[in-house]
Amino acid sequence: MIMNTTLVFYLGLHLLGDFYFQSDTMAEKKRTAFSMVIVHGLIYALPFLLVFAFGNIVAFFVLVVSHVLLDALKFVVERTLGSNGVAFVFDQLLHLLCLLFVVAVFPASIAFVDTYAMQVRAFVLLLAAVKPVSVLFLQVLGYLKPGNLPSGKSGAGKIIGYLERLLLASLFLMGQLGAIGWVIAAKAFARSRQISESPEFCEYFLVGTLFSLLSVVALYGLLFH
Repeated sequence: MIMNTTLVFYLGLHLLGDFYFQSDTMAEKKRTAFSMVIVHGLIYALPFLLVFAFGNIVAFFVLVVSHVLLDALKFVVERTLGSNGVAFVFDQLLHLLCLLFVVAVFPASIAFVDTYAMQVRAFVLLLAAVKPVSVLFLQVLGYLKPGNLPSGKSGAGKIIGYLERLLLASLFLMGQLGAIGWVIAAKAFARSRQISESPEFCEYFLVGTLFSLLSVVALYGLLFH
């Protein structure tokens, strides 16, 4: 496997702290109020208490402090240059490098993680495929969204995307790759009227669907091959 199991575990904790324990409101406030960067840092530390509990005390402090420092740097950069998809991707890459650094410099074998290695990888795949991929798409390709696109129920489109990738990732884990085509076909059928009436929506729909599929494929390959 490409990724060290401890690294996968740390990645899962990072995803929990940086995406699932951070609301959209907090993410917005972090851009204008430095105090929210500190609050987020404290919340980010919560899932990493598992690292502390397993006795990796130095790793815990390095992971949390480095995250706060990187977020502080991002705060300054965004106040100066503005927020964009490139900054988001670069920020996440730096966080990943910090995880790699900790695993390399403070190597530790966590018995629980090693015992349930495949389950940990599966859980991290599901975590990564849902909200983080959604945020990445909006940051990098959100500008493609047609201006006349009906909003529908508030947040429904986002939830549909979450469920789509959750289902795709689950099918990969179960080895049911043949069912993936049915998922995409069902999604296209549900949007058939909008696809036929709006070329812009058709293109946006296709980009979003392919992005979801490619993201799950890449994540599965990274975690399991």
